[in-house]
Amino acid sequence: MSRRQGATLVEVLVAIFIMGIGLMALLTLFPLGAFRMADAIQKERAAQAGTNAGSIAAAGQVRTDRVVANRMLGRDAVGNQILPVLPNWPEGPSYPVYVDPLGVLTTGGAAALGGTHVAGAMLLPTNTPVLPRVAPGFLTTRLDALRWFTLPDDISFESDPTVTAPRFLGHPKYVIAGTIERDYRYSWAYLVQRPRAADANVVNLAVVVYAGRGMSLTGNLTLPEYSYDGFAGGVSEVVYGLGLNTVRIRYEYFGHYLPQVRAGSWILDLSVVRNDIHANFHRVTGVTEGVEMIGGKGYAYVDLEVQQPFRGFPVPSAVLPAADPFTGPTPAFPNDRARVVILENVVEVFERGLGRGQ
Repeated sequence: MSRRQGATLVEVLVAIFIMGIGLMALLTLFPLGAFRMADAIQKERAAQAGTNAGSIAAAGQVRTDRVVANRMLGRDAVGNQILPVLPNWPEGPSYPVYVDPLGVLTTGGAAALGGTHVAGAMLLPTNTPVLPRVAPGFLTTRLDALRWFTLPDDISFESDPTVTAPRFLGHPKYVIAGTIERDYRYSWAYLVQRPRAADANVVNLAVVVYAGRGMSLTGNLTLPEYSYDGFAGGVSEVVYGLGLNTVRIRYEYFGHYLPQVRAGSWILDLSVVRNDIHANFHRVTGVTEGVEMIGGKGYAYVDLEVQQPFRGFPVPSAVLPAADPFTGPTPAFPNDRARVVILENVVEVFERGLGRGQ
């Protein structure tokens, strides 16, 4: 029998097929690697922004800032009562306050430095803001807001190959001579609230870090912030499933858009429970869509699973089992309202805990 000197066509094709499978497996690693690298860079930058923000909050004494302290009690900057006194005063928590000068300037302009409010969320039946948005008292100009509430080293680089000296392709851009242009990709705000409204010595603070947030500082933009808090015909738009660490948003029944959240996003529990206003961020770990029958008709909903248990809801008992949901309002607490607020572009929230001036 003669010895064969080469490979058959079938063998060559099989070899190419096997090699092709291997190359495809390798090629999938490139976009996956790029995604992982971008995610790692964002997390590192968000951590850096959170560290800077925490130091600035301590240096600027945000927790005890005069403007912020007054707004936690429902007062204006000089101490006049402009919001209703909370029913559980003085033992209950204060109003939560969103210390967000960039948001104030973006939505209200310089004339609104006294404050606006977040996501249109209102306290019923008085129809007053649940989460006031303010600029702290130590800021006086737009440049102050950029200086103290953005990461300062996001430098813009020249991309036009036709530019000439003193600027070249790849060199930092200049607004004017000696002033480098920055894109302010990472910025932050603070969420503050007193656990006991009358005690100014104990204030909870969280740093909320944004990436790619739209800013105009001229008052001509509407921020992508959405409050889900409808209640009609005995049906609540938001249902907290306390035993499962989930919250259901029946967005279609109330004519709202699908919440723009995914695993890793953050939601803000801004519910009113037994006349106390919540202000707790939660990281979403799972998203499930479905259809629910209400009044004989199917409506789309989305269930959001969160990483940590919801806080501040009624303790389960024989009257309120763990599986029972919280929706509100009730005859005993007509002001109660289950509410979820979604702030787009939030990439990380750092709980700084309780403290005074730090």
